[in-house]
Amino acid sequence: MKSLNVVTKSLMAILTVVLLAGVWVMPAAAAEPPARDYPRLEYGLELALIRADALQDKIDTASAVADVAEEFIAGEQDKGFDTGDLEVALNTFRTQIGKAQILHDSAAQILDDKAGFDSDG
Repeated sequence: MKSLNVVTKSLMAILTVVLLAGVWVMPAAAAEPPARDYPRLEYGLELALIRADALQDKIDTASAVADVAEEFIAGEQDKGFDTGDLEVALNTFRTQIGKAQILHDSAAQILDDKAGFDSDG
């Protein structure tokens, strides 16, 4: 029974030290946050604009691939092959490209507006 008492006392002592340390550290954590480093925000905006341009390039590439696929399908139709499934897949692909373009345009507009940035950045 004495060993349980020693273990209990040790746990209580550790818990007391942890709680006191928390009370001592808490006012420092509640202090005012450091000032924002605005150049990092500007860098983040520029990075987002660059990535938006890269995404537009990928959308353009997907459209070019769809054009090549359309030419391939036309060639296969001329040879007499059944291309119904390919045409459905191509139409679905073009629909998805259109949706991606709409979403990209919306995001690009938000980035171009630079909401929250004044004339000084």
